Amino acid sequence: MKRERSIGAYIKGTNALAFDQEAQRLRMKFGWEGWGVYVGLLCLLVNQPDGSLDVSDGDAWAVLALQMGCPESLLETIVPYLAERGLADAGALGDGRLQMPESDRALESFDKVVRAGKASGAARRRKAAGGGE
Repeated sequence: MKRERSIGAYIKGTNALAFDQEAQRLRMKFGWEGWGVYVGLLCLLVNQPDGSLDVSDGDAWAVLALQMGCPESLLETIVPYLAERGLADAGALGDGRLQMPESDRALESFDKVVRAGKASGAARRRKAAGGGE
């Protein structure tokens, strides 16, 4: 299933996410730059087929820094903090993969909406074909 459509809309409402207690702690520690990195990582993650990013070695961190447009050192500081605070999966990070619960929730919401849309479309086609609802 393709997920590159505007999946960002399925990430917890910007207002709610921006003022979440952990998000506020992130901003207090890293400023709005840290917040931008967090949101940027979420956007990258929701477009990955397996919902994760490779951070297994220095080359992977360098590629991620290029994708994010930020210094590698910033990522290497913020990502472990995200795991420590529960904003990233610490177990996956230990295995060299970056995963975030919020991106998983966004993918689940997106998939639910897509499935509902397909079911609704099928019902409309049946009705139009004279097959009732």
